[in-house]
Amino acid sequence: MRLIPSIPLIPKRFTPSDGKKISTLTLDNGETVSIPVGTFQHFCVHSVHCNPRYWPHAPRSARNPAKTDDLEDFVPERWMLDDNDERTNSSTEQVRKSAQDQQQQQHSERSIDALQDHGGSDIGASSLFAPPRGAFVPFSDGPRGCLGRRFAMVELVGVAARILKDYAVELDVRPFLEPSKMASGSEMSNAAQWESTIHALSPEEREVVYAKASARAWRILDEELSGLTTLQQKGKEKIGLRFVRRDGGGMVFV
Repeated sequence: MRLIPSIPLIPKRFTPSDGKKISTLTLDNGETVSIPVGTFQHFCVHSVHCNPRYWPHAPRSARNPAKTDDLEDFVPERWMLDDNDERTNSSTEQVRKSAQDQQQQQHSERSIDALQDHGGSDIGASSLFAPPRGAFVPFSDGPRGCLGRRFAMVELVGVAARILKDYAVELDVRPFLEPSKMASGSEMSNAAQWESTIHALSPEEREVVYAKASARAWRILDEELSGLTTLQQKGKEKIGLRFVRRDGGGMVFV
């Protein structure tokens, strides 16, 4: 939801409450811009979610070495507060101060409603990074924010937990397997044959094919995501997944 929010742009209209005909907007660099009342602006959610001022980040990207941060990488550990982690230590002082303020002042009311105490777990709310208000807005924010955000989060967590309980989700690497590595005997339409082929790969071979599949998936996401009201994949290329049963009962491709 941070990297690929369902709503890419949030329209806002300048309507100052003091009756003035000119509204002012202060930019990050301190510059003040005058905007006529009634002007529409579109709030770019992705840009806010990747702002290094408000998010822990590493000084380099594993996916794109040319970048000076990893904010466009999928790194779930970003949400964990750890003084020994390079993301916490290399981030701006504002990010670290925000984390401290959130722990001390907003323990019971956080930017993301789903971040709540785990009640006796080793990982509690105080161990999770809570972005400052306005830095994480997948459901917009304020009085006009999405009314169903709590239900959406509960539904998302419930579906993910139900699937991941029985299946491990991986990228479909079939397009990147060399013909010589294909299992012989039957026509490779059987999922069990594909499974035996993938499991027969050496660790080095698996790393290569999964790296290719990952690069392809990121390329499709970078090039083919677009949105009017909601974010959608417009291109013909699809990102294949395989769901591998954790009890060894086979796999399903989608």
